[in-house]
Amino acid sequence: MTYKKLNSIAEPLHNWLDSQTILEIVLLITLFGQTFLSIFAFQVDISNRLIMLIMRGALAFIGAVGVSLVITQKNKIRSLSIPFIAIIIFWLQYFTRLCYGVIINGVSTAIPIWELLSWGFGSSLILSTSGYFLIMNSKMISWSKNLTYKGVIIIGLSGIFYGINPGYSSPYFGLPHLNQIPSGHAAASLTLLGFSLLISNSLAKMQDKLITLIAILIGLFLTAYSGTRAAGLSLIIPFISLILSKDKINITYNRKLIYKFSLISLITVLITYLTFVSPSIKQKILNTGFDPNSVQRLRMINLSISEFLKNPIIGSGFEVHTNIQNLASLWGESIFYPHNYLIESVALGGILMGGCLLYAWSYAYLNIVKAVSDDLNSLWILFLFIQATVYVMFSGHLGDVPIFWLVLGIGCGLKKSSLNKLNTN
Repeated sequence: MTYKKLNSIAEPLHNWLDSQTILEIVLLITLFGQTFLSIFAFQVDISNRLIMLIMRGALAFIGAVGVSLVITQKNKIRSLSIPFIAIIIFWLQYFTRLCYGVIINGVSTAIPIWELLSWGFGSSLILSTSGYFLIMNSKMISWSKNLTYKGVIIIGLSGIFYGINPGYSSPYFGLPHLNQIPSGHAAASLTLLGFSLLISNSLAKMQDKLITLIAILIGLFLTAYSGTRAAGLSLIIPFISLILSKDKINITYNRKLIYKFSLISLITVLITYLTFVSPSIKQKILNTGFDPNSVQRLRMINLSISEFLKNPIIGSGFEVHTNIQNLASLWGESIFYPHNYLIESVALGGILMGGCLLYAWSYAYLNIVKAVSDDLNSLWILFLFIQATVYVMFSGHLGDVPIFWLVLGIGCGLKKSSLNKLNTN
């Protein structure tokens, strides 16, 4: 099929779908979809696994459609940046090591190989690709207000459904099939989106201020209630980053309004912690670094570093997962990853693989900081990028945190954006 035919097929979609709309949909699903759909599945007693497979498949499909729409428009095609190529090379190394380990070395993967492939390709590489292409062809860069308002609805309904069943007498914001970590981070994302609106002075109307305050309070309440330490940390580091970048980012903000919101936020966190957080979660938070969970993760990281040092250039491959799983079995658990993306990358693929990730990350971060210095309305991208980074430094394996790969692609595509100037809502 020729390029001309492809373009004629895609033309009807170009008329009612643009890059910004598709990217907004992808962001909403990635940020809030798992929490909402898992709680909904629990309410109606249907298979959460089935719902998640459908959601992941739909997310990959929408992202792929978005990329297809971009590349079928001749005037929208851009050459690939070296950092984005580094992301592609990263995943090529991942898939090569996986196939080599299973086929040649006879490695038995901790989870089915199709899951590793689908997570890596569908929930990671496709999302990075869609973020990269869609952000560079979006008509505006600052639609944090749309994300915040819709996030209030999605997470607000999630909180209501959760209150109905199982109720807030449950020890944390999670379910048997929904880990509190992604739930806590979904709530943290809503909080950060709200604060990005507040700091960027995007709240001209009283209605905007009220909805933003509601977003922040809902997000803070559910983040604190989840007891997810990394999610809590991700609410602090973005503001530290702003302070450290004050020479590069010119911020003019309503001090009085920010002080009011901050005071209300602090009171909300304290009330949530004292009233709703279970004693076991409080104990875990207070003993961070010394609790059994923290100690176990440090041992996994130590093992992963040892595997990296055996083969620092190309890594030790997927045998690392097997060795971690054997170690975790001593504690009666079935964990197979060190809960740190960079450590897992160098353990699996050495400097070659870890270097690709670190290079793409550094480039994306500098791009985003530059975008924020040009227009404070793009602050939401920086906040989500930092949150996603904190997320993957403490939780998950290389394929199971889609928001990281999405914002990484967005960050790599910002400098090549078709916009000469970042627009506002």
